[in-house]
Amino acid sequence: NKFIRDLGFTISNTVPTGEEAVREVIMSNPDLVLMDIILDGEIDGIEAARQINEIHNIPVIYLTSSSDSNTLKRALTTNPSGYIVKPVDKKELKSAIDLAILRHEMEDKLKESELRFFTILNSIGDAVFVMDISDQITYVNPIAEKITDLTIDKLIGKRFTEVLNIRYNGIHTGIDTVKEADEGLHFNYFVTPGGKQVPIDFSVSHIS
Repeated sequence: NKFIRDLGFTISNTVPTGEEAVREVIMSNPDLVLMDIILDGEIDGIEAARQINEIHNIPVIYLTSSSDSNTLKRALTTNPSGYIVKPVDKKELKSAIDLAILRHEMEDKLKESELRFFTILNSIGDAVFVMDISDQITYVNPIAEKITDLTIDKLIGKRFTEVLNIRYNGIHTGIDTVKEADEGLHFNYFVTPGGKQVPIDFSVSHIS
C-alpha cells in the first residue's frame, strides 16, 4: 500500500479474494483496479476482472508473478489496461496507471461524443444510412426505417444496393458512381424492396 501511495495515488481498499474485489468495486467505484491473478477465494483475479468488466467500465491492471502463456492468454480475454510481472518497478507502474486512466478518460469522451452524434441522427427529419467500405449498412436512423418499410435488423449488414434501388432520371444508379464522385450526388427517387417508389432529395458523400 505504501508503495502505491508513494506514487501519489489514493487506495480505496485492499482485499484478499476475488469475490471481495468485485463487491468492493461495486461499493467504491474506483478509477482503476490493480489486480493480482492468484487470490484467495473461489475465483481468481482474471475471473474477478471479467465480472468487474460486466458491472463497471473500470480499467484493470494485473500485478502478478504469473507469466506463463496460458495465464496471459486468459488475462488478455478481459481486455486489461496493463499486465505487469512482479517484482514491480515504480516508474513502470506509475506509467502504466497514468496511461490506463488517460486512455479510459479518452474512451469515455469518445463514447459520449458518439452518443451525442447518434442522438442527433436519430432525431433529425431526414433518413440517414451509414455504410462501411464494403457498402454494407452499419447504421440507420428511424426515418430510414420508415421510408424503406424495413426494420433495423433487416437493414444492418445488408449491402446498400440490396435495400435501395436508386434512380436518376429513371435510370438505375449504382453506389460505385457515388463513391467515385468528388461531391455528393443528388437523385430523383428510389425503389424499396417491396416495390414502392419513393421520391427523394437524396445526397451521398464520403466520410473520411
